[in-house]
Amino acid sequence: MFTHRLFFLTGILCLLLSACPATAQTTPKLGTFTDEITNNGGSQVLRFAAAGGADSQQVALNVLVREIGSKEPVMGATVLLRREKPARMYGKVTGEYGTCALAIAPDTYSVRVQVTGLASFEQSGFVLEPGTAYILEIGLAFTKK
Repeated sequence: MFTHRLFFLTGILCLLLSACPATAQTTPKLGTFTDEITNNGGSQVLRFAAAGGADSQQVALNVLVREIGSKEPVMGATVLLRREKPARMYGKVTGEYGTCALAIAPDTYSVRVQVTGLASFEQSGFVLEPGTAYILEIGLAFTKK
């Protein structure tokens, strides 16, 4: 179990710090939005960038959810991606380190992230191009009482 967790952490660190040889020599391009950024009760996109290649017919989306302010990872957050045409919904729950990974078809998506006690995040217009791996880091704010 320790070995599996070590490899998982190494992979996450490579993605977050761009320490892998394949990504360290190039500056990651930013992901693109087709819609304006909306106010999500303080929750926001912290980073959306291409982080290397993926299967040519798929998109690899690695999501990291953190609390705004403390930067602590959020375990148990629901991450939903919605594609309009053809209609399709993808979903995952973040694990112990606030991460989840999705392998999806290239298209333009709406993203929603929610967890009890923190303000939900929702944004449309994430353009995911074929054969690309992306990092999407979302910061969730505490809900105001």
